[in-house]
Amino acid sequence: MSFLVRLVALTVVFPGDAYRLGNNDLVADSSLDLAAVRAGNAHQLIQGAMGRRVLLPMWNDIKAALVDAVAGSEHVVEFAATCNAKVAEINSHIRANNLGTIMNGDFTVADMKSTENGQSFLDVNQQLSNFFRDASQSVDISASLLRTLSEANALIQEVQEFSPMTDSVNPRDGELLSVVASTLNVSFGVEPVCAQLGETLTPLLTGWHGLTAWGQARRAARGGESLQSSLTTMSNIWMDLGRVQASGDLQDFQNNTLRAAQSMLDASNNIESLEDRIFGSTEIIDIELCEPDRTHNFFITRPVDDETMSCVEHSYIARKTCQCRNPTDCYATSENRPEPPDGKPSKRCFRPLRRAQETMDRTLCAPEVEHSFGANQNVDLESMDCEVGYFRQTCRCHFPDDCYVRSDNLPGDSDLKRCFRPINGTLG
Repeated sequence: MSFLVRLVALTVVFPGDAYRLGNNDLVADSSLDLAAVRAGNAHQLIQGAMGRRVLLPMWNDIKAALVDAVAGSEHVVEFAATCNAKVAEINSHIRANNLGTIMNGDFTVADMKSTENGQSFLDVNQQLSNFFRDASQSVDISASLLRTLSEANALIQEVQEFSPMTDSVNPRDGELLSVVASTLNVSFGVEPVCAQLGETLTPLLTGWHGLTAWGQARRAARGGESLQSSLTTMSNIWMDLGRVQASGDLQDFQNNTLRAAQSMLDASNNIESLEDRIFGSTEIIDIELCEPDRTHNFFITRPVDDETMSCVEHSYIARKTCQCRNPTDCYATSENRPEPPDGKPSKRCFRPLRRAQETMDRTLCAPEVEHSFGANQNVDLESMDCEVGYFRQTCRCHFPDDCYVRSDNLPGDSDLKRCFRPINGTLG
């Protein structure tokens, strides 16, 4: 018997939110918490990969993200495998307390008195709420994992060196699963309804068993239509739960999400020998000098830097259409771009960074590249990048050509630690 089959057959007890049903405690396992952590890790790693310039560290982030995506999917599959047991416990509690008869039709006070106590209805409503909350969370986690896989696939498509992986990955699979996630969110999104039912039923049913016959009759009469409609709504939710769980759609979705993540991880084995090659440009430029358009057209004879740009030639019109290889790079026109490092003029892309907005006479610039401040000192994070320790923080200018100016040369009364754009002589 496989591990997942045994999870379905047994009541699995882990730390978490208790499903207190009857005399038993069915405890929600920790798989969703673990899945959420791995999904968060995967997303952060892909975001980090997008900012990399060197292929090997970028690939290491992508590969680690896929490992976390698979692990997160496995934890969600573990949760889905326990759902049948959780639904069975809810049904068992309803039968044991004779709640089904009352929820499925018109009831009398005698019917209500046949229950052990009115608290049983509140317990069932809470367990239905817990189940739908957990099921919705599992869908949300898988949807997050699918978005991460989509971002990873988009990045893989952009980098030519990762092309051996693209032949084994079908982006359409993830798109179809995202549509399924939206449908499941509708099916399992009834927790707010259960919360409303709890607010209505709690004052009517709390302490029911301790009331006299007259007190029970008066409570039922006072509840009237709201009591009946609430129990009918609870019955409908219960029956809907049986239908959606019997369909197996949730388990199928989680299993397919795991397969999609696993197929991408398996395909990653096709990538070899990346070494330390660069993806995109190593030249930095002021972001204000960037052209806004991603696509640029040149005469077919114009020299283009193949390391930073990729082009499609249209020989019949003697033109070529080019884009930056790294989508976070930007193109700069000849009047805005510096002389090329090798001295050969070429159309090329740059790594854009935002420069400091304030200017300063360059003779007032501090010569050091790194600057150390107390951990609590005020630093302008728009113009400086800092590594913060417990007592000290080490900072440098965000744009390499900017410079730090010491406090005694700062303009005005501000003591904000910051960088400036150096110029030859002060303005005005």
